[in-house]
Amino acid sequence: MDLESVFEGDGSEVPLNNQHLNRGGIKVFGLRSRLASDDFVLPAWIAFLTRVIYLTTTLAIMVYSMQIVKLGESCLNKFSLDIYMPTVVGLMSFNTMLCLFLALSSGKGVIWDENPKSRKFVSPLFHLCLVLGIAEIILVTFGTKQISGALNSTCAETQSELNSMYVILVLIIFKWLGIAIIVLIFIGSLKDLWPICCCRSRARGNRGQLGTMVEHVTDPGECCFYIFKRCCVASKQIDYFNDVADLINDIFEDEAFVPTDIAAALILLAERNNCAQNLSDQELRPNMKNKEIHLRYLEEYMAYSSAMYGASMYLYDGKCSFKSCLELASKASFCTSCCCCSKCSSQDYYNSESGCSGCNLATLKLMVPHINEQDIIHMSTRNNFLETPFLVVADTKLQKIVIAIRGTLSLADVMTDMVARPKSLKTMLTEEFANRNFLCAQEISSLNEMAEDIEVHAGMAEAAIFIFQQIREKHLLDKAYVEYPDFPLVVTGHSLGAGTAVILSFMLRLKYNSVKCFAFGPPGGLLNSQAYAISTTFVTSVVVGDDIICRLSVKGYKKLACNMKQALVACQLPKHKVLATGLCNCLSPLTWKERLQRDPSVASQAFLEEGQISSSNYGSSDSSSDFLRTPEVFEMLPPGKIIHISEYQQQVSMCFRDPKDFNQIVVSAEMINDHMPASYQRMISRAKQRFTHQNNAQQDLNPSV
Repeated sequence: MDLESVFEGDGSEVPLNNQHLNRGGIKVFGLRSRLASDDFVLPAWIAFLTRVIYLTTTLAIMVYSMQIVKLGESCLNKFSLDIYMPTVVGLMSFNTMLCLFLALSSGKGVIWDENPKSRKFVSPLFHLCLVLGIAEIILVTFGTKQISGALNSTCAETQSELNSMYVILVLIIFKWLGIAIIVLIFIGSLKDLWPICCCRSRARGNRGQLGTMVEHVTDPGECCFYIFKRCCVASKQIDYFNDVADLINDIFEDEAFVPTDIAAALILLAERNNCAQNLSDQELRPNMKNKEIHLRYLEEYMAYSSAMYGASMYLYDGKCSFKSCLELASKASFCTSCCCCSKCSSQDYYNSESGCSGCNLATLKLMVPHINEQDIIHMSTRNNFLETPFLVVADTKLQKIVIAIRGTLSLADVMTDMVARPKSLKTMLTEEFANRNFLCAQEISSLNEMAEDIEVHAGMAEAAIFIFQQIREKHLLDKAYVEYPDFPLVVTGHSLGAGTAVILSFMLRLKYNSVKCFAFGPPGGLLNSQAYAISTTFVTSVVVGDDIICRLSVKGYKKLACNMKQALVACQLPKHKVLATGLCNCLSPLTWKERLQRDPSVASQAFLEEGQISSSNYGSSDSSSDFLRTPEVFEMLPPGKIIHISEYQQQVSMCFRDPKDFNQIVVSAEMINDHMPASYQRMISRAKQRFTHQNNAQQDLNPSV
């Protein structure tokens, strides 16, 4: 199908001329804004109703005041309030009608309407409202001065006259509050004053020099440089910081989207996914045998990954219940390293650079109750850009040496996540350790044999190198193997910790060939195809439901942006109806819900079949004609053998999935919640309960099974 057409509800094609789409923000006095021409429906209606109430009250007090003025000389006419009130009523009446016309004009047409005349009056009406708004500010300033003078004088002779002036004062105060809210919203909506991304890169070359850092960012971007320059002290880190700026710039460089467009597109995609769910859930999945074997120890490893988030995540998952707080307090009181209860311990797991780790240790003992303090070999809470907390423990119950790595919890972690450029792992290790007597002969030999084309997520690779250095410098594994020489080594983590754990496993396998890795919710853009193929031999990944992080990569984001554009182009509904149905489902009329489900962007089979539209050629010579194409970017994959645990009709299912099944973000109401550690713990527990009990029941019925 040619992208110059989209589908009507009956399957017929409607011509599409991209050159006339009503998309992007309107210009306000020549300044770019984040307000589209169809964004004024709800604000204009709110302004209209508020003004009607305000106008009614003002009209009532004006009539009351006029009766006082008729009785003779008063403060009201002495301070020109008898002139101020009718002027306010007249100006507000005109502005109220403008708000009504603006709401009606903004609600016409569809989201990205190809008819340029559908909302042609919106911009003039909005500018006229702004001009009259300035007149209102001048008038209210005059009224504030006059009422202040009237109240400070002694000219009020009756209580009724004084009461009317107090009512006028209250009306003026409310007017100032309304003006302040409108001014803040107006300033916040201007791109040229407050850019969505203050770290836009000017150039992508000549990096690595501290002196040229500011040359790569715009003037507003200097704020980001000064905020993060404390952690960006090395040329390598500055280079990564520029990568973050480039990534943010790439995400927000498309001028077609305004915030409400993004919200509407996500609602359309979520509704489309709901319509397609029945079809996808009926598809045949690869049969997964011996589920109970694959589930073995997953619950325990996930407990380690969750415990690494510390007390804050423990209380969040427990909904900050009083019971959770008491449990944490009781455990913390017995921790010898807790700075609240005793002097900070000098044991190896205490990190003096980050302060006392008593609360984190208490959380670990609550979530992994079978370990003792003496089992903990090292516990680091140090957290900076490209550095993440980790734990080394000898688990005598599992008979494993476990390295657990924390996921994203701080701004520094977010910055590490965003250094998404793929980089050769062999090159990074060679550059890091080439001039240092750091690796043993076996590791050097294994590193020389490593393929050059193994590329990984650069930010998480740096975090893994940091942990690798800590392990070697502090001889953590040497200490563990002195006491437990037969324990195999397991690396685990969730989210950022999962990605770091996978790359750390690559490094540890230079010496320890039996390393296994369990990655919970690993990032989708972690390994290239060559690294992925190797990771299947020692990495087991677990993905729950519609987890967005496991599908999130540069390519995944580009596909999502393309799908969002396609949905907005095909949508035949006004934006306010889409937003009302998606965000306030209980308040929207039933007919709006039905129309949304029948809309071409949701119901058309052309949009349900993946790739049918995105692979087409738009066919216009205009430079903006390819805005529906998915750009060609490098493909990065989630690691290892992927176990997908999902729920359908309150039934837990579990199967192996191909990594390319996660190359596209699934927009749903649960896509963020499915990534939370509590969701992983709950789903793994339910899967273990179902399939373990199911297997036991089969063995009881058939002992030969």
